[in-house]
Amino acid sequence: MEQPLYDGTDESGAAQADGQEAMLDASRKIALICADLIDAGLSEHMVAEAMMGATIHFYDAAGLAEKMPDILRLKADRIQQILLKKDERHN
Repeated sequence: MEQPLYDGTDESGAAQADGQEAMLDASRKIALICADLIDAGLSEHMVAEAMMGATIHFYDAAGLAEKMPDILRLKADRIQQILLKKDERHN
């Protein structure tokens, strides 16, 4: 089974007990919205760019914009680890 890019942990990697199921449910709903947009003819690139823009706006509106670079670095590292493991399995 493929490992999801969002695994229910916060930016420090600690599990979030409160609201974790709600976060996972929201993530699933957002993924379905993205799939609907792609099915409607938008490119995956356009949908991904829109999602990134929405994330940036959300962090800004929540007053968390200054934390975003560090959070993105942590997530980028996590994505890279997942991709490396995936690559190792295929070799």
